Amino acid sequence: MNALARLEAIGYDVSLKDDQIHLHYRKETDPDPTVVEPLLKIVESHKDEAIGLIRRKEEADDRFKQALHEIKGAYIPGLLPHIERKHPDLWKSIKEAEDRLEVVWGKILNGEPIVQSFQNAVDAWKQLHLQAIHEHRRRSCGECPVEMRARCRTH
Repeated sequence: MNALARLEAIGYDVSLKDDQIHLHYRKETDPDPTVVEPLLKIVESHKDEAIGLIRRKEEADDRFKQALHEIKGAYIPGLLPHIERKHPDLWKSIKEAEDRLEVVWGKILNGEPIVQSFQNAVDAWKQLHLQAIHEHRRRSCGECPVEMRARCRTH
């Protein structure tokens, strides 16, 4: 729903609480009512669609945050530059997964009901990062930067 995206672009945070749409304006200056009021009327007249979109966005955001948390728990500082230099095929796969994630996230923001596609993209992205971590820990390549060795279990 374009009206929600425009409200967010103006400076509103959009969320759901008990099936009610909540808008919080985060800027210091007041929004232009001639712009905001028509958008609010559109959201109100398409409330069920707006609620569905907000739910899908929140679901997708939660899924991404969960994956990020898993990666952060195992991440070794300096790993990605090392992977880029020493494992270019894996690096390319990670970048492709990030690009795919960005495309699918954009579709969700545009209202497309493709949460499963987003979850698949997040899972692929997460697995590639975990694979990079595992590969690094599995191989004691001897080329690890010193700052990575402290957290790397292979050294």
